[in-house]
Amino acid sequence: RRVRGLFFLFCFIDCNLILQPDTPIEENLEPNESKLFELTNLKSDTHYEIRLSYLATHPTKFELSLVDSESEQSENIKPRQLLNIEKIMFMTDEHTKIRGKAASSKYLVKITATPDGFSHLRDFNSRPIKFILVLETLSYLSLIHI
Repeated sequence: RRVRGLFFLFCFIDCNLILQPDTPIEENLEPNESKLFELTNLKSDTHYEIRLSYLATHPTKFELSLVDSESEQSENIKPRQLLNIEKIMFMTDEHTKIRGKAASSKYLVKITATPDGFSHLRDFNSRPIKFILVLETLSYLSLIHI
């Protein structure tokens, strides 16, 4: 039992959900809960957008923040709020590190959900909140004048 407990403690600290570019994930959060997602397979000199969308039937305030594994401090990148969508944009450098952020062995996205407002659903404050999370690779097209 002691070994199993130590494994769960270790896993709680070090085992994060994986977020890969262009692969949406559907997850649940309990009200007032946070989850960490590890950003993997980032490419060098690439623009990315982390986007979270959720159902309007669950009025929820989501907070997204970039965290590096060494300092566990949130990044000062301000997420952009849209209706039922939260997102953060960033770019990697030539070493696949996030620009404007301290070099880290791994980067994490911390998501926190807090019930906010009223819903027609009973006990919505105690129900898990579904959301979809995606790390999207952004590509910009340039027009060439001939």
